[in-house]
Amino acid sequence: MGLARYAFVAAGWVLPWLRGPLPPRRWARVVAAIVGVVLTVAAADILPDAVTTAMLLVALGLLGRVVGRSVWGLWVPGHVSQIR
Repeated sequence: MGLARYAFVAAGWVLPWLRGPLPPRRWARVVAAIVGVVLTVAAADILPDAVTTAMLLVALGLLGRVVGRSVWGLWVPGHVSQIR
């Protein structure tokens, strides 16, 4: 999860349409903060493994949704302005 941004940028080198501008979205910032906190808690190993795994899966799902919406918005012409 921590490498998602770098993977997105690297994909833009191969697929130029991924380099387009994205509108700022508050939800994407919230998800980035959630992922950061979850990764920190997971690295600290302070919770039971089952709870940590559940948190990681939820954070991964949220991140996947944000990245997926960004990719979709860049792939479908004119869709970026409609994403909120």
